[in-house]
Amino acid sequence: STHCISSAASDVYKRQPQHVVGLKGLGYLVGLQMAGDALGWVGKLRAAGMLAPPAGGNVVRLLPPLNATAEELTESVEIFRRVLAAG
Repeated sequence: STHCISSAASDVYKRQPQHVVGLKGLGYLVGLQMAGDALGWVGKLRAAGMLAPPAGGNVVRLLPPLNATAEELTESVEIFRRVLAAG
């Protein structure tokens, strides 16, 4: 599952360069460095049903529970992708 969230975050980073400008962290603690302020994205994610805290400045932190299933991780990444695609 750790590989799942790290590789999924990397995929989001590669596919959304207009919104995501960097990737930080290892394993379950992953941060996506956004092109703008993280708070706007955090609000949009919350509205879409995903809790993701800001991690200072322009980083949105992905910190799933250790007991998250592969399906739950996939769902959260899909929510993140939809929110980014909607801008």
